Amino acid sequence: MKLKLILVSKDKGRTWQIRKSIFPSLGGGQRPALIRFKSGRLLYAGDFQRKDGFQPSGITKRGSFVALSNDEGKTFVGEKLRKTG
Repeated sequence: MKLKLILVSKDKGRTWQIRKSIFPSLGGGQRPALIRFKSGRLLYAGDFQRKDGFQPSGITKRGSFVALSNDEGKTFVGEKLRKTG
């Protein structure tokens, strides 16, 4: 399974490094977001499939998910988002 690549800046965007994430790559059509809270925790939000419905092998869930990291992204604890209303 190919992993999603992410860009990381440690100097407020002056320079960037490419790193592999722990999340599978879906190719184009993704809408991932990575946010750092003041506490230092990372929040990742992403989709289980592309807009055209494609999913990597081994991924069986549909919809979107969020995940939190307390160790600079080495590990994440995630949760599938549920529809409300």
